Amino acid sequence: MTVAEYQARFMELARHSPYLVADDVKKIRRFLKGLRPDLRSRIRAMELGTFLEVAQKARLLESISSEDRAKRARAQQNKQSTTRPASSKWQGSGSPTESSKNISGQTATQGTPSQGSNAGTGACYHCGRKGHLQKDCWRMNGLCLRCGASGHSVRDCPKSQATTPTGPASSSGAATGPS
Repeated sequence: MTVAEYQARFMELARHSPYLVADDVKKIRRFLKGLRPDLRSRIRAMELGTFLEVAQKARLLESISSEDRAKRARAQQNKQSTTRPASSKWQGSGSPTESSKNISGQTATQGTPSQGSNAGTGACYHCGRKGHLQKDCWRMNGLCLRCGASGHSVRDCPKSQATTPTGPASSSGAATGPS
């Protein structure tokens, strides 16, 4: 619902319960409660005095906001349609290097935000790490970072127990050595 539609509906309902919007202060408070949070916070910062000023600024801010969204969408579309130069990740052969593969050996690909990726930064929405999509996130899927298996974490990985010692060499806490 646009701000203009909301304002019309608000005024229609205000006619049925005038005691709730008896003066401009009450009317402004009620009107602000129904606005989107981003518009509400901007308008509150303006400290406007009348209901008409608030309604006008809300409509203006909404139109500016929608214009900005349209510009960003066009810029994003242009950015995606242009060809990107080869990076060190893609060594000109058309295939990713080993560094762009995740723990389970699957190639990390970048998708659209609706697929769960973060196209702007290339980071996973779930864990914030780069190089994989949310649907392939090791943390979200409960996979071990060391072996890629599910059911345990790195600290409990059976493969790490074979290669690293399980605890300190001395458990007494006293220093040992020549005296």
